[in-house]
Amino acid sequence: MAFPGEIGWIGKDCPTHPKYRLVSQAMRSNAGWYVGTYCERCRDEDPSPHSRETDYYPEKQELIDALFAGTVRWRDAQFRGMKLLNNTDSLVFDFNIGQEQPSEQYAVLCPIHQRQFLTESQYDAQMNDPNSRWKCPRCGRISRFDDATYEAYLDAVERHKENQPNEGEAGD
Repeated sequence: MAFPGEIGWIGKDCPTHPKYRLVSQAMRSNAGWYVGTYCERCRDEDPSPHSRETDYYPEKQELIDALFAGTVRWRDAQFRGMKLLNNTDSLVFDFNIGQEQPSEQYAVLCPIHQRQFLTESQYDAQMNDPNSRWKCPRCGRISRFDDATYEAYLDAVERHKENQPNEGEAGD
């Protein structure tokens, strides 16, 4: 049984610090491993998580395997069948629930989360705010635009174009 407000926080902003997206992470309690959410800013003030989104698993690897297989026992029906999309350090998870998927060409380099890809909307919003600096989409910290990722994407597009037959060559 879940207490009111205890579940359904994945992919949402912190209620206390709205500029910070809640981080989904494998957490451990005396009962076992589970996916919970926390705010990086709140964690400094109160180390308890915002939520416990899954049932308990006896081993961390069992939880991670269930996440990849899409068989994890979620406490909120809206997440059932959801699979893990991205696992950068085997503890912090990025689900992108019901959200626009990140672009392959736009990324920022966060001092905490390293390379974080931006959605087209996030990129456009940051580009259209002339007095703003690049920000990490996970934590909101000031970051640097990842020029290397952008250049690699443009190079890949150019190589793809070079490998396509010209209109006059097709069907010869």
